[in-house]
Amino acid sequence: MTAVQQVPPTPLHPMSVEGASSFGTCGNCGNTLDGRFCSQCGEKRISVEDYSLRKVVHEVAEDFVHLDSKILRTLKALLTMPGFLSKVYFAGGRSRYTKPLTLFVVLNIFFFVVQPHTGLLSYGYSQYLSEQSRGNERRREMVREKLLESREPEKDYAIRFNSRLQEQKKSMLIFSVPMLAIAMLVLYFRKRRFYVEHLVFAIHVYAFLLIALVLTVGMMVALMAVISPLFGASGLEYAKMIESEAGLSLILGSALFTYIFLGLRRAYQDSRAGAAIRAAGMTFVILILTGFYHDLLFYATFFTT
Repeated sequence: MTAVQQVPPTPLHPMSVEGASSFGTCGNCGNTLDGRFCSQCGEKRISVEDYSLRKVVHEVAEDFVHLDSKILRTLKALLTMPGFLSKVYFAGGRSRYTKPLTLFVVLNIFFFVVQPHTGLLSYGYSQYLSEQSRGNERRREMVREKLLESREPEKDYAIRFNSRLQEQKKSMLIFSVPMLAIAMLVLYFRKRRFYVEHLVFAIHVYAFLLIALVLTVGMMVALMAVISPLFGASGLEYAKMIESEAGLSLILGSALFTYIFLGLRRAYQDSRAGAAIRAAGMTFVILILTGFYHDLLFYATFFTT
């Protein structure tokens, strides 16, 4: 019997491409490919050209273009149509807009950048231990005992504390969004709603809050620039009061109530009365969470420094 002669692969033979297992098998599900796409999972059939640097650069650029267009479309809907993104997600139409989890990650990155430049969470070591601070005596005693034990100069500890505190502040959304969703479970206890639905709506609410915060701070800076020359020192003090965390809470609280009310009407089809009651409850919860987070941050920072 004559042995079958083995034909060595040519440079364009699939097996000659180091790192590519097989161009005839789907890399996603392992199905044998017949055509440009897998008949089982729809994965595109790869070729030698897919491993070229030009192709890789093209795919990365294309992904960025699509991501940018999705985010812009998502932000436009978020700001102009409260509750629309949640309603679309509930109905299953999710391909045209940025997914809530992706939006959540993007917002956290955004918050990390803008938080130090806003009036939100502007407190530090000295504010926590000042006469005006809530629970100040207990905190001062805790710090005093810690410094006596470690023999570290208070000035050095304050620097370490503030540095760690700034890192801890970045977890605000990770803490607040799930808590708001839990509050919504209580507000909708008679409705058959999934927790994830409330989580999605909470993400969109905090997305609006962050954007509104940046816009509000920008307007406050502009207001200070206008008032100070016109009214002197008294005008400057008035502008600073508005720009403070209490002032921001009042302005953002009003904006939040309106946004949540309209959002619940659109996404949950609430009646006017039902939406108003729940919007008031959710706005109150958000403000309470911000205050509770103030206290939680001190203890989280204290026990990790």
